[in-house]
Formats: sequence, C-alpha cells, structure tokens
Amino acid sequence: MGKKYYNPLFLLILVLLLFISCGRNRVYIPTITEDELGIVHYGKFVWYDLVTDDVPGARRFYENLFGWQFEGPGGDGAPYLTAYYQDQPIAGIVKSDRLEFETSEARWLGYISVPDVDRTTGQLLNMGGIVYNPPMDLEDRGRVAVVGDNRGAIFAIITAEGGDPEDQNPLTGTWLWSELLTDNPEKAQKFYMDIFGYAIEEIKEFYRYNYYILIKEGKRRAGLTRLPGKNVKPNWLPYIKVENPAETVRRAEELGGKILIVSESATGSAGVGIIADPTGAVFAVQKLPN
Repeated sequence: MGKKYYNPLFLLILVLLLFISCGRNRVYIPTITEDELGIVHYGKFVWYDLVTDDVPGARRFYENLFGWQFEGPGGDGAPYLTAYYQDQPIAGIVKSDRLEFETSEARWLGYISVPDVDRTTGQLLNMGGIVYNPPMDLEDRGRVAVVGDNRGAIFAIITAEGGDPEDQNPLTGTWLWSELLTDNPEKAQKFYMDIFGYAIEEIKEFYRYNYYILIKEGKRRAGLTRLPGKNVKPNWLPYIKVENPAETVRRAEELGGKILIVSESATGSAGVGIIADPTGAVFAVQKLPN
C-alpha cells in the first residue's frame, strides 16, 4: 500500500510551528517523566496534549477543576504550556490559531509508547492507517508521529527521551484511562492488535455494547467499544480520575464546560461523566470502584 500522509493544518502547526525550536525563541517541551529510567512500556498511553485556540480559557478551566499548574515562557501567550500536578508534568496545551477545518476541532491528543516510531508508522500505513505528521525528533521529548487508525481516530506515537513513566496507581486529578470509541470495533481490534500486539479481553454487554480491554505485557492499557451515536467520528477519549464525578460535573459546568453524558451512578459514589471543556475538547471523569 502506498504512503498516506495528510497534514490537517492544526496538526501541521502542532508539530512544525510549536515543537521546533529556533534560537532564542526555542519552545521548551520537557521530558514526559522526570525519573528517566529508560524503560519503554510498549502500548501504554504516556502523555496527553490539548490542542486548542483558546489557551487562557483552557488553562483557567483545568486549573480550577483539577488544580493543575501551568508553566511556559510567555505565560498564556506561549505556543506550548506544560501542566503539572504535584510537581510532576502530566500534560501540555498546544496553541493553534487555525481551527476551522473539519478535523481540526480542539481535542485531547493521547500518545502511545512504542520502541520504534518509524517502524510502527510503517506498519500502521500497511494496515490502512493514516500519518498526519511523519516521525520527527523533538528535543527533550523524543521521537513522535501524529497518526490515525483505519477508522479515523487520531492519536500520536512516541519513543520518549529518558523512557516512560512508571506504572503506578493514578492520583486523583490525573490520567486514569483511555478509551477508543469507534464505529467498527471488530476492525479496530484487529488494527490495534496487529500494530501494538495487544491481547483482547472482552466484557459482554457492558452497558449497551460489548467492551474490549487492550492488554500488553499483562497490563490493561486501554479500552475499546462502539460509538454510542452515529453523528460522532471515531475518537480516543481520555479519562481523569476524580473522587466525586457528580460534583466534578457540576463544577465543570459552572466553569463553562458542556456536559455531554453522565452515567446514572455519577450522582453517587461512582460513575462517569463526559465533558467538553470551554474550548470544545472532550474528556471523561471517573471514580474508581472501591
């Protein structure tokens, strides 16, 4: 199969304008872990970037909702801000001023760890995937590519400078899970199994649809299920751990977010809320069952 390279403008800005340094205007992007143990957790989501045209609005929302702190030269006017929680880097905000195209809405972009970005990109193309931005080296961050699966869900792959964060129980206010919502779970399963070597654990009739856990090296790395509606494109949905989903949903709405879905149990001790932040990027919040 021939190469399929696409460059939606917001992704071109993400990689070529924001990540490339030039002299005194160099944009600093930290390593994804300060431990730098050199360990690669193949198939694990290890980083998330928010691509948005409203950095001040996004910053206020996440600061007030989760207590994240942001750093970057030039403050809200910087092309890249790093979010910290308890002094650990956990995410970034990428400023993009051109979000008018069909695929360019504000979004959270998750990064999956691989040992060889170039090899994985080649495999992905052979499996019908899309490369939005080919592999490139980002100083201090590692080698990355922005890609899409064979159903159109966008994500990134990375071989991180210094290695990946250790596996540990997530803190409240940090990343808990990633979930692929797709129009064809069978084709999506085959794609991710072939590219990342995931094993599949099936949960029958989880809510409305079967649910599939993607497992690598004995670790549950992500979930996969059918899209709940026909007017939504396949996408990766990141989850943030909270102690009280109902309170988080209420607070998110007060801060200008839009509530898309709230599970029935979100009014009690457990549940899930799916939220669009004030800039339009969608994420979920969940409390782990006791």
